[in-house]
Amino acid sequence: DEVTVKIAPPIPTSGPEARKSPRYELRIKVILSNKEKTFLSYTQNVSTTGVLLEDVIPTDFFQNADTEIFISSPKKNEFLAFRCKPVGDTSSPKRFMFGEISADALMKFQEWIDQLRKDS
Repeated sequence: DEVTVKIAPPIPTSGPEARKSPRYELRIKVILSNKEKTFLSYTQNVSTTGVLLEDVIPTDFFQNADTEIFISSPKKNEFLAFRCKPVGDTSSPKRFMFGEISADALMKFQEWIDQLRKDS
């Protein structure tokens, strides 16, 4: 349950490599659930719009459209749940984009990211 942080190179703000939101190399425990199965993994990096996981999630996991990701808080006593869907290489899914997020959940997640970055 260790959290590790690496400093990533700056993310381009324009051009084809530009991202909607900054991506941080944080290792956070997550659980994916589709109401029938669960899958435990850790993030390689996170942003407020999605995550890249360490593990490839089996493609049959996404037969149910209601996939959620539960992200642990820095203190491990709380979690946030977001609807998510795989993006990029769907034959080997590791990257997930969040669905609609409430302003409160988004603000809390950003606070967790900031806390984890500060603690490293």
